[in-house]
Amino acid sequence: MCLQLQTVAFGNVQVLAKTATVAGNDSGMQRIFCRIIDGIPTTVSESGEKTIPLIKWISNEMAASGYGTEKRCEIVSSKFESYRSQGTLRYITTGRENNLPVICVASVKGGPCIGTLYTLKKDQDPVRTLQKLFHLRRGASGPISESGGEGRLYISFDELISAP
Repeated sequence: MCLQLQTVAFGNVQVLAKTATVAGNDSGMQRIFCRIIDGIPTTVSESGEKTIPLIKWISNEMAASGYGTEKRCEIVSSKFESYRSQGTLRYITTGRENNLPVICVASVKGGPCIGTLYTLKKDQDPVRTLQKLFHLRRGASGPISESGGEGRLYISFDELISAP
């Protein structure tokens, strides 16, 4: 794995982004990082020439506690990349940590959280938040298969990034 700072030009805007690259299989290099797209901090997955926006950080609810949209984008994107490079980013699901709901990663469908991506407020519905983060709705057709179990939603990361 190679960590580097890179200036990324996007239209008239240049952003300094922390990136990590890992040699992939036949799909080339893949990395996940925070990029400003149309003025919005966005967690993106990039592989070769393909860039896929994963999460647009629009809500500024956490700004008062020092976690504005750009900071949350950088922190969560870094966690995504860390889990991806370790090979544990297979499914994105929900769970609890320190008695708070979280968005987390699981290595198997139906499995427990093995790493936290994002902590939610205690009264936030984690399944609904996960659906909103990835602009999903239950029963939606498309390449993303959602599976629930005991009120949990599992989103396959591979299917998420291979969506057209």
